[in-house]
Amino acid sequence: MASIHTLFGNHYGRGNAIVPLDAPPHGPRSEYFPQLAAAGKAGGSLFLGQHNHPGWQAFDSMQPNPVSTSDTQLGKEMGGLKFGKPHPASLDEIVAIKAAPVHAAAYLRTAGLDGIQRHGAHGYLLA
Repeated sequence: MASIHTLFGNHYGRGNAIVPLDAPPHGPRSEYFPQLAAAGKAGGSLFLGQHNHPGWQAFDSMQPNPVSTSDTQLGKEMGGLKFGKPHPASLDEIVAIKAAPVHAAAYLRTAGLDGIQRHGAHGYLLA
């Protein structure tokens, strides 16, 4: 399984795989995902993309003002890293958050993955 985001600025670590909403299924960004799918399926396994949106759990170093359901900041640290101060999602951001898993599923299916799993633990946003 691969952890995959669709909205720049709301990922939680450097090097996270990102499928932006405006990414076409073919082109420079798309070349990585078929290779990932082939490696993950090499032994006959199914291979899923774990699609997520960390919401208020975006690290301050990655996103000082992440989109979330409210402006409540996660007060604790994780591994010495602090979390950003979130803002409540605007209507446009809600539309993008809702569209993200649909786009990710279609994009990743074209790339050869078998499906996606929506990751909603730890307070992550679900559409």
